Amino acid sequence: MAKYTGIDLEQDLNWQDFEEHATSEHTRSRIERLKDLISIEDARFLLRQLSNLDNPEEVKELFVLQKLQNDWGGSFYGAIPEQITEEDTIPVPTDFENLVRAALCLAEIHYRNYEAISNTGWRTLQFRNETFPRSEVQSRSRSVRLDLDISGIQKLLELFTKDSVTMDEAMKVVNHPAFTEMIKHRRSLGYIPKPWITKKRLGKFIQRAVSHEPLDMIWKWLNPWNLFGLADISMNLEKYQRLLDTISFYKDDMVNQVLRRISMFAPKDVVFQDRFGFAVGWGVRGWATRKMGGVNIEHFKDDFQLLIRTISHETFHRLQLHVCPIDSSKKNRHPKFDDLVHYPFPDKKDWKFYEVLTYIFLEGSATFVGGVSSEAQTDKKAIEGLKLLREIHRAIYEETDFEKTEKLLNSGLKSNGPFYALGYHMTNSIVAKYGSSAIGESLLEGSSGFFKRYFEAHRGISQNRRSEFLLFGRKIKEKVNELGSRAQKELQEKHQTR
Repeated sequence: MAKYTGIDLEQDLNWQDFEEHATSEHTRSRIERLKDLISIEDARFLLRQLSNLDNPEEVKELFVLQKLQNDWGGSFYGAIPEQITEEDTIPVPTDFENLVRAALCLAEIHYRNYEAISNTGWRTLQFRNETFPRSEVQSRSRSVRLDLDISGIQKLLELFTKDSVTMDEAMKVVNHPAFTEMIKHRRSLGYIPKPWITKKRLGKFIQRAVSHEPLDMIWKWLNPWNLFGLADISMNLEKYQRLLDTISFYKDDMVNQVLRRISMFAPKDVVFQDRFGFAVGWGVRGWATRKMGGVNIEHFKDDFQLLIRTISHETFHRLQLHVCPIDSSKKNRHPKFDDLVHYPFPDKKDWKFYEVLTYIFLEGSATFVGGVSSEAQTDKKAIEGLKLLREIHRAIYEETDFEKTEKLLNSGLKSNGPFYALGYHMTNSIVAKYGSSAIGESLLEGSSGFFKRYFEAHRGISQNRRSEFLLFGRKIKEKVNELGSRAQKELQEKHQTR
């Protein structure tokens, strides 16, 4: 018998059992509303967790947990509405009638969360039960290799088989290279506000995610994004375990599909070997640092096509770090993306505009190599990207407003923004005109070579096909060519000496 609700919730009760236990029409109507929002399985789960609280007043601590989540770097930054607005939002389940009231309140929050997440375009709220898309075609290059390392995410899933974990146990996962590099990448993005996730904070999230305490179980059920995305792992543990088994079994095939794509666009005779990891991290699908590339698995679940495209995208970023030109003063250390996008022009205006151009080149070419889904509106977004580039040109050279420039740049990059689509469109046009080898050649030359090829491809086509190309305008083209000619001589030395 539950401690204070007067009903044995350990049994697999049905809706009729709940209705028969109700003593008022208000409670029965709330049960009817519950039926519309959640399944009977979820209702049993939720009512059991509420009734298992040591003290019914503990339900108020969900508001505290929400604040802790934000303080630890797990905020949703306005992507969806706040889940619990006040400490007294959720009724205290002191008896069966209030238990139902509390369950209904939480079910409504749960429903709003999932609806809001769905409206953001989040692709993989649920597992699809898809089979792995096998390929019989082998990679054409043996000089490009990839180690697909799932050991970090395997270590994480092992913790979820326990009732609780110590901070030391959690930190063994956090200190795995996949999770360490995921954190580094997140902090380097520029558009994610503080507080940032840290190793210690991620360890706390893991402890909460593994916990079977009723309050933690309710919090994980409310929203798959909770606890930095680890709530989704906890609530779908068996499915994630099967997913990792599938990835492990088809690992060679997956690597082959990735490398076949990358080798088509890599520079001729390049030798490249890399490592790719799997982690968990809300809001960022894939990442690449100076040490490795990776994905956050909860963004994919068993959408294998999206997973393969993203691995290809991020691994191509790692290839860019390996072959793209950089400022000669930075040749003697392992490059990072800041090194690729920054060239020390004497005028800060030129320095900043070159950074924007290079991001378009790097992200656009990687998006093309990885591939995009059929529903991606790349043409429309590419036009948005060009408009944004014009705004940035004005902000830099007419207004000298670098704060505005930074905001515009972030909006072009954030969440696969329009600069991805603009660079994708340019890459597609270059490949259509010159073939896939032109992208490898552009990698060796940098963004100036990339833009130059696009402008040349535009000039070299017939008049009736010119509508297929975006018109950058005279001022932008002149500035791109000017910066390219000033930087090209030194930058070309890079792939000969680095």
